[in-house]
Amino acid sequence: MAPTKHLVCTVHDVQEGEKKEFTVEGQTILLAKLQGQIYAVSSHCTHYGAPLANGVLSANGCLTCPWHGACFNVKTGDIEDAPALDPLVSFPVTVANGTDVYIEATADDLKADRRHYTSCGSQVRGADAGRVVIVGNGSSGLATAEALRQVGYRGAIDVIGKEPYLPIDRPKLSKAFDPALDKIALRTTEKLAKQDIQVRTGTTVTGVDTQRNQVTLESGEQIKYNHLVLATGGSPRSLPLPGVDLDNVFTLRTHDNAHAIAAALRERAGVTAGDDADAQKDKLAQVKFVIIGSSFIGLEYASVARQQGADVAVVGVEDIPFARVLGPQIGKALTQMHRDQGVRFHLKAQTTALHANLQRPGQVGSLELKSGERIPADVVLIAVGVAPNTEWLRGSGVPVQDDGAINVDTHLRVEGLTNVYAAGDIAKHPYWLQDNHPVRIEHWNVAQNLGRCVATNIAGTPEPYRHVPYFWTAQYGKSLRYCGHATDYDDVIILGNVAEGKWAAFYTKKDKVLAVASLNYDPIVSKSAQLLNDGQMPPATDIRNGTAKII
Repeated sequence: MAPTKHLVCTVHDVQEGEKKEFTVEGQTILLAKLQGQIYAVSSHCTHYGAPLANGVLSANGCLTCPWHGACFNVKTGDIEDAPALDPLVSFPVTVANGTDVYIEATADDLKADRRHYTSCGSQVRGADAGRVVIVGNGSSGLATAEALRQVGYRGAIDVIGKEPYLPIDRPKLSKAFDPALDKIALRTTEKLAKQDIQVRTGTTVTGVDTQRNQVTLESGEQIKYNHLVLATGGSPRSLPLPGVDLDNVFTLRTHDNAHAIAAALRERAGVTAGDDADAQKDKLAQVKFVIIGSSFIGLEYASVARQQGADVAVVGVEDIPFARVLGPQIGKALTQMHRDQGVRFHLKAQTTALHANLQRPGQVGSLELKSGERIPADVVLIAVGVAPNTEWLRGSGVPVQDDGAINVDTHLRVEGLTNVYAAGDIAKHPYWLQDNHPVRIEHWNVAQNLGRCVATNIAGTPEPYRHVPYFWTAQYGKSLRYCGHATDYDDVIILGNVAEGKWAAFYTKKDKVLAVASLNYDPIVSKSAQLLNDGQMPPATDIRNGTAKII
């Protein structure tokens, strides 16, 4: 089907530096004007469908999503920042008679919200093009593989991962109740095959030989590589407690974990296939669900479980959840939000043992705290963070730190190795916004951006890693967003009203803004991420006295 021209507007309808939605043949597209030139792209983010008209457009053409920080080049539609995996559709623009703006598009182009990269097929692979082996089939591994193709890598790509399924949208595991695997899959086998990306699921790599440039699989098979990418992610931490091996005690990292937690809650509630939503909720209200740890993952799932009707209690060692990351004022407000929804907290408390249910041998029945208090528990989720999944690498020639991290340079190469890279939760990389201080950040979009940068360094023009961290959490239908990185701040400047649930917080040290968080204050975090990236974030003094304009 050949593209046809469609009249959209006049050149006067879009001002310099502006982005604006228009309807063409019943479909919305987004126009933007930069330096007098008009560009047209599809109007919704390819990650979760956010309206990009509500996002942020920079002078250099970076169009940032207001929800989760994905960034696109408005001139081409290409991805510049995770967590989007697909680019936008970009439409050729012409101006007739000096005023009338037209785009060229087929009917299918207008209906699409994303452009798929050209399929590669087996013709991509050159005789001596080499091979990249990626260990880990999570977010970072997938991002590396696809970005390799996007930047023109013509060698073989092998992704090898322990999880028995293709890469999934892992954040949804703690934000939804028992999500179906096909609903959270990021890619299909067919999509990966079209890019000539070979994925082995349910496969364990047991060893790396950096001298022979090969990996060894559990089966004994050995695979040679020209470049090796380690992207094995994290493993959920458990606790060395008596009774931790009882049934209905879980951690949450995989789709199997999420399904097992939901199944245990339903089984203890006596939910049947014939129950409607109200009946399920009434039955689940009788189930005692206890979460050990007040992490973001734990409290996201507390929100999920409460909305399903479960009786939820949280045990945490701190006195204010989230206070270390977000500060005590916001931590208290978020904790109160959970209390208002019926969650009970046991804070400054330490779990010392899990005890069996006397009526259900082998299943958990209660928790014991250091104070001696017993908390009834039918199902338990341990949510106390993750550890880098790197123990298998010790003694392999890949240097693993005492904390399990792998140190990389600014180009994400493993220390001392020229053709081995690390990305995702295991990588401790120099953070360019804080004098290249090494950090390990367990965020979804960081994992993807690390993978994309690794791909560029392998196949494209070498470049240092230079992205602003961005994460989000969803609880009771409210989305909190955060950009930057601030583990050591000396002040929190708050705009808006925390008690009313509409605020923006700036985490500062001396007069420098390190990070920004917000709730119901969009798109301030996306704008702040852009300002941090461009080196244009106003000093803390100007934000504090109200003279700085952020949005």
